[in-house]
Amino acid sequence: MPSTSLENILLEYMRRNVTTSLKNTYSIWEAGHAANGSFKINVVILYPEETILFKVGFWQLWKWALVQYIAVFFILSSICKKIKTYLFQKQFLSSIVINPMKQKV
Repeated sequence: MPSTSLENILLEYMRRNVTTSLKNTYSIWEAGHAANGSFKINVVILYPEETILFKVGFWQLWKWALVQYIAVFFILSSICKKIKTYLFQKQFLSSIVINPMKQKV
């Protein structure tokens, strides 16, 4: 079970590869444990914005293009089906029903 003392939390944080330097890193206050064993810390850490550059690979680009294509295809397909159904039901377009069973071979 990981330790919840503030000293151990700060030590583990400082051992990490990526750290943020706090102004007052060595002040530690310890008190007796409360009845329920919990404590509350309110901390505001301000850090500068960093730019991370990432070069997209071919397969990642292809995957994203396929996701967009499928999304647009289903939207346009449903719109076209509704327009086609509306046009044929309201008889704006003439249609002929051909029964393939009754055709002469």
